[in-house]
Parts: sequence; structure tokens; C-alpha cells
Amino acid sequence: MLQRLVSVVVLVLALTATGAAQTVIGLVDVNKIVEKDQRFVRAQKEIDVMVARFEGEREDKEKELQELSELMQSAQQDGRDTQVEMYRRRLQEKSRIYQEFMTETFGEDGIIPKNTDETMGPLFDKLEEASGNVGRRLGIDLVLDIGSLGPLYYAETLDITDEVLAEFKTIR
Repeated sequence: MLQRLVSVVVLVLALTATGAAQTVIGLVDVNKIVEKDQRFVRAQKEIDVMVARFEGEREDKEKELQELSELMQSAQQDGRDTQVEMYRRRLQEKSRIYQEFMTETFGEDGIIPKNTDETMGPLFDKLEEASGNVGRRLGIDLVLDIGSLGPLYYAETLDITDEVLAEFKTIR
């Protein structure tokens, strides 16, 4: 919601700064391009495979933590204090390892976000280039992503998604 609000504010400021009567706007459905272009589809599949592998590791680690917790509880119920302490130490160590794994893999600077940026970033750079090329060719001053704006209404004549997709396919 905040992103949409910021986008709308940027749009309003851009229109005000350039004079709304002379600003020509084009809209692109980035999601449509991401779903239709094979480079994006392949990149997303690659990311999905990586995420699935890490999700499997996460699930294994969580299962191991759950089993250790159950063993420790059982030892507590049976009054086996030595084993309780052993399970407690193992549980603490495995919890620490789990937290490190989560941060290193899923965290803001983790493997998944970095790999996603490295995989998708160049494609989005090319999409930006294609949008600029089409915008300049059609005399458009401002090209916006329909999805990030979430417009309640727009004239279909503003939608240049197909033109941008065609241009994107020419950029290697």
C-alpha cells in the first residue's frame, strides 16, 4: 500500500512539475511481461528450484529441533537430569545453527535475495531499457508500471505493454 501511495505521489509531482496538459503517459503491465517472456520464466524457475532446496533444508532443521525438544521433554518427565542437560545444550547449538541458516539464506542480505537480484536484476534493467526505447519512439514522457500503481481506471490507449514486450525481446 505504501509503495502505491509513493508511486501516486511521484506521478502527481511529475505531472505538476512538467505541466499535466503536456505530459504523455504510457502504462506497462510488468507482471504480464514477467509471465510471458521466456527469460523471466526461466529465471523464475531457477529461483524457485533454489528456494525449494533451501525450504527443504529449513524443514529438516525444524524437524530436528522439534525432535530434540521432544526428547528433552521426555527426559524431564522421566527425571533424567543428565540427559535433559545434554539435550538442552544440543538444542541450543542446533537453534543457533538454525538461526544462522535462516539469516544467511532467507535474510535481507541472504543467499536467496542476493541470487534473486543477480538473476532478475539484469532482466529488469533490460525491461527498463525497452520501456525507455518505446517511450522515446512514441513520444511518451513517463512510463509507469500498472501493477505498482494499482489504478482504478485507465484508458487502454495508455497501455504500451505489448510494444514494450516486443522491444524487450530484441534486447539481448
